[in-house]
Amino acid sequence: MIRNLTLAIATFFTCFSLHSISTAENAYIPIRQSVASGTYHSPNYLSLVKSAAGIEEAYQTFSGVVAKTYPHVVGRFGRDEILINALQKNRTQRRPLLGLYAEERFIDANREAGWRKVNSPFAPQRDVWRRVNGRIEYGQIKVHGLSRGARSSQELAGVYLQSMRKDSGRGQASLFLVPDDHVDAINRLIDQRHSASSRRGDVGEATWLQNQKVRVSPLGFTYEMLSRDADLAEKEARARIVAKYAGRMITVIFLSGLPAYETYRWSTGQISNSDFGIQLGKSGSTVTVSLATSFLISKSDFFMVSPYRAGGVVSGVVFLAEESWLIYRYGGFFNAFSSPDFVVSTGGNLGAAALGLIGAVEGGKFGVILGTPAGPWGMAIGGGIGGLAGGAIGGIVGYLGGATLTDLMLETFSPEFYYGMKVDAIADAEQKICKEIDKLSDLSNPLPVIGNSQ
Repeated sequence: MIRNLTLAIATFFTCFSLHSISTAENAYIPIRQSVASGTYHSPNYLSLVKSAAGIEEAYQTFSGVVAKTYPHVVGRFGRDEILINALQKNRTQRRPLLGLYAEERFIDANREAGWRKVNSPFAPQRDVWRRVNGRIEYGQIKVHGLSRGARSSQELAGVYLQSMRKDSGRGQASLFLVPDDHVDAINRLIDQRHSASSRRGDVGEATWLQNQKVRVSPLGFTYEMLSRDADLAEKEARARIVAKYAGRMITVIFLSGLPAYETYRWSTGQISNSDFGIQLGKSGSTVTVSLATSFLISKSDFFMVSPYRAGGVVSGVVFLAEESWLIYRYGGFFNAFSSPDFVVSTGGNLGAAALGLIGAVEGGKFGVILGTPAGPWGMAIGGGIGGLAGGAIGGIVGYLGGATLTDLMLETFSPEFYYGMKVDAIADAEQKICKEIDKLSDLSNPLPVIGNSQ
């Protein structure tokens, strides 16, 4: 009896497993047969995964499309600047670029199915091809969007039909690939016009329309996805423009800020000539190192992906250079860290580096956005002004905030160490007051009499 029970249980699980396999196989049936025959064989639940493109992938693909389409303009103004300018929603270049991008995305998504791009410029009706059972099958990719001439889905479908009629005849591709969310509208319009043609007795038109319905196939992604990818690429290009100039902007901020401040201190007698010379040497060396670092990281795609990567390296270099000179001024590492004033200055430099970086990057992004309508030059000018203004404000606020916070923390957690700094500050103030009194005393003395008066 136990043997029979075991056999029954095994039979049940075997049948259940076969049913599960059958169900799993059914889950891999494509949504439409045209998807399988015209584009790629993929399970239903993987279609959205295959159609998803990340910001870096979208940027790289659009960059390649723009470089091939506008090589001379890109060479003059820069790839990122032209990409942003061409992908604006009010630009006429956006729609053809979406079509070219759709070709690249289709090839990338369906390379395993054998699809390749037609490279011949003498085949305008054929964009992609593959070999099926020894015969070559061609596909034409068309991407249209709502515009002044097509304000509704039905009018948009009419635009597609015009393209199909224009490309009919000898040399046309057997598949007319369009964004997934446009397929149903095109088929509805074909059915409406087919019925009207049949009622009129126009057999030729009815036959042509029926053939076009067979040709229409989905790309595997929607127009909204293509438009979203264009926005992602545009956003990434803006970030790369800021990354390209972030290091230089931070260097310019440093060059224009600290030397001017040190010049003011020297002119008012707060520092000596030797100290002023040291400060100028410090500024010159820091600027040189910063510019060299900016040049090197501009050659790296890894750093150009994010302005915070590029600007962060330069900010770190500036901070380390500042600290090195500060340690030198205090007479060595041990003496520096034994001085509360050095700790407060370090806190200020750290705050300036952090907020200066944030201000330069975010200000640069905002400036590029404001300058975009003015074209490539507007982006460069807007990004530069925004980065300089944001970096200067962030640097000043960061230094004051960092120094104040460090000062407060020293007073709270190490009062003896902190008040030693105040005693030194009071002694310095007394020396300055004594010098000013001596100057006033000299001015109050009567002028010496030259010669004898008659």
